[in-house]
Amino acid sequence: MGGLGPDFTRHVLISNAESDPLPVQPLHAIETTDRYAARVLRLLREQAQDARD
Repeated sequence: MGGLGPDFTRHVLISNAESDPLPVQPLHAIETTDRYAARVLRLLREQAQDARD
């Protein structure tokens, strides 16, 4: 945004945030997602191991 200046950039960022707010995940939801992903990976590894046996 070359010569438009920081005030214009800030205005655009604020306008975009107000018109299209991003869903904010609370920390515990992110942690739960990580645990879920770890559990899925563990199950997939177990299935792969069973298929090899």
